[in-house]
Amino acid sequence: MTVVLGQIESLVRIRETLDEKGITRFNSIGEINTFINNYNNEKEEALFKIQNDVDLEIDNLLAE
Repeated sequence: MTVVLGQIESLVRIRETLDEKGITRFNSIGEINTFINNYNNEKEEALFKIQNDVDLEIDNLLAE
């Protein structure tokens, strides 16, 4: 049987780096690939949510 240490080592390194950065969102390479493919959509959704939150906060402050 052939053991490919390079690929396994890469996966271990990715997991270690994510853990060091406090990123717990990804549990597989498939989830990372999905994130990469959907990055622009997720970024726009995050910006939209932030803008909505700011608008709500402004409205609440004006109402006071």
